[in-house]
Amino acid sequence: MIRVTEVEARSLCMRVFATRMGAPSHIAEASTNVLLDASLRGIDSHGISILPYYVHRWECGQIVPDAELETVHETSVTTVLDARQGLGHYASVKAVELAVDKACAAGIGSAVVRNSTHNGAIGYYALSVAYEKMIGIAATACAPNVAPHGGTEGLHGTNPLAYALPRKGGKPLIFDFATGHSAAKLRKLAARDGVLPEGAVIDAEGR
Repeated sequence: MIRVTEVEARSLCMRVFATRMGAPSHIAEASTNVLLDASLRGIDSHGISILPYYVHRWECGQIVPDAELETVHETSVTTVLDARQGLGHYASVKAVELAVDKACAAGIGSAVVRNSTHNGAIGYYALSVAYEKMIGIAATACAPNVAPHGGTEGLHGTNPLAYALPRKGGKPLIFDFATGHSAAKLRKLAARDGVLPEGAVIDAEGR
């Protein structure tokens, strides 16, 4: 295990996103903030340790680091954005900003992003809303890697869901969870303990 300071971790993320992948500084900074927040909150599976995943996806042509958002449709309380395969963290941060602006003006606001990529721990986005003294809800769809009960092949994603509630005089209350087991967390458990929780994986016959 290698321990790094927060400053070192931020520098590493910026070098990966901006220097290695070629993302503009504002996009690299948004992505860095999301990953760093996860690491600092102890969500290692979605923190700076996931950097190689983004590099791999970029090398495969699945991430366009310099892509800017396009507004597809907008009303007084809703926005539909196209991320154009850009970094999901940046797209989600901008979506939150737009949703909050609309909520401030109309009492409620929402933003949906399509054609995006992995956006890290979605609790970050719900918390961003709660810090603005509003209730924040964030959700995302994922690749169909989770088999339904009794099944043997992936049919739906882990489909994370998060919501955060502001609290007077204290930090927001945050719920951040997935609807299936996290492969990254299971790999960490396997490497650390050599044992997985009962019911966390299935065999070829769906048991």
